[in-house]
Amino acid sequence: MSHEEILKEALEEHEDHKPKSTISKVLLSLFLVLLMVMFIVPIYSIKFDPMPKNIPTLADVVTEFKEVNNSIVIGSKQDYYKLLNPSNSLVKQIAVKIATESCDSLTGRGKLCQAKAIYYFVRDNIKYVSDPVRDEYVETAEEVLITGGSDCDGMAILLANLESAIGLPTKFAFVPGHVFIWVYLEDAPKKYYTDKKNNYGWIALDATCKHCKFGEIPSDNKGKEVIV
Repeated sequence: MSHEEILKEALEEHEDHKPKSTISKVLLSLFLVLLMVMFIVPIYSIKFDPMPKNIPTLADVVTEFKEVNNSIVIGSKQDYYKLLNPSNSLVKQIAVKIATESCDSLTGRGKLCQAKAIYYFVRDNIKYVSDPVRDEYVETAEEVLITGGSDCDGMAILLANLESAIGLPTKFAFVPGHVFIWVYLEDAPKKYYTDKKNNYGWIALDATCKHCKFGEIPSDNKGKEVIV
């Protein structure tokens, strides 16, 4: 066999193997992409909408009971803001304890997880106790924590204080005969937003509704005019 024939045969064998090699590379690339998707999607989901775990109970966070009486008589809606004192030592300590024990800061969107943990803490630990008709007595957040019960006013006060204590803006929301709160979380999923057009980033929280998830309000208050 001449030198030219040997070279020609070698080139033909190379061409025969080339398509197989290309197909193998494509299949390997697709497999690697699939692996990346399988790993990235669960991680992204955790960061996108994390859920708190092992939320403390009231007994876990309130270990000492003392007499307090800093309540005020409510004369207007603005008076509710007089009871916002997130720097109160008990409020601050409890808010931080709930946030740190319930959420992993490494999962991303830590504030969203912490806001959820605080909401579920108040919803599940504070019992609803109605006030006498026309009674304008409103407890402080500290009083609600110590007694473990309140009406919508006290729950809104407590929830607003705890959320504010971890650095989240809050405001009170009023419908006839009822009050709850809005908390601001700009990077939260839009499904939680109360008003996606006019109040972007604000999420309604009503701890008196024991079946309501984070961002939900009772059905009987939906559609009502809200004053904030």
